[in-house]
Amino acid sequence: RGVTPGRLQLCFMADSVAAITGLDPAQAASYLEMAGGDVEMAVQLFFSMAEGEPAAVAAGGGGGGGGTAHAGTPAHAALFGSEAAPPPWIEQGFEFSAAPESRCGLLQGKNGPCGVLAAVNAELLAQKGCPPPSAAATEADLRAALAAILWRCASADAPAGAKESVAQEVVLARWEGAVGGPIVTESFAADGAASVAANLAPLMPALRQKGGVVLLCYACVLTRGVEAVRADVALDNGSGPLIAGPHALCGTELMTLLMAGRARGNVGAYGQDGAKVTPPQTRQAGGRRVAAGGGGWRRVA
Repeated sequence: RGVTPGRLQLCFMADSVAAITGLDPAQAASYLEMAGGDVEMAVQLFFSMAEGEPAAVAAGGGGGGGGTAHAGTPAHAALFGSEAAPPPWIEQGFEFSAAPESRCGLLQGKNGPCGVLAAVNAELLAQKGCPPPSAAATEADLRAALAAILWRCASADAPAGAKESVAQEVVLARWEGAVGGPIVTESFAADGAASVAANLAPLMPALRQKGGVVLLCYACVLTRGVEAVRADVALDNGSGPLIAGPHALCGTELMTLLMAGRARGNVGAYGQDGAKVTPPQTRQAGGRRVAAGGGGWRRVA
């Protein structure tokens, strides 16, 4: 007996859910059924039900499995929950492709941190005027892209047109010792992406090597502020962490934190109630005023 078009469509939709969540097709079909045939809702349902459960994936699989990174700090909890940062995140830095046809592309080792790499690569390409993939990219290009992302996190609450008139606090992170061990931070006052880029220069070797992706995520969460990130997530009825599921994938909130400076989960034009989404209003008039100068590196994890 032939397969009906409706059944075939459900199979394709279940495959989509399986590809995103790492579930087998039968499990994906069950989530799809619970979600009334809505792929996006099935994925959200899976991640919400998986929250707080240990990420366990067979060796050589995705982003789950045991990790060696710190846990227990508010910033880490916002990113990874109660789990240590998984090996694919600890092993991922910002490294350009050596292939002539894709020289401005960032390489990914294993499944998991793809969303962070995509956001950074998109920012880099946009700043370079969207060149062909074969165009060469430099460390200075990467530094400018990372600086733009951090500046958005720092200035998201500043009034439009006044973002660079008030100093904003930016927090940078580095490994205290070995990659995957304790992290220390340093904060400074910035008046734009250019000043962030200047302060990033000494950290570029660490960002380009293993663990660089984790350092950027820490810096973005701490620059935005852990409580502000939690408030952002709650606005769209989310609960975190920003990186979750058996494959430790980037949530929508982490992607919007990198791309827009706020960890919002709803990227559509309409809310769950069908009403038109109103852009979030500034919650802190004048932005966050900070004193000039840094305070040295401070251990946070």
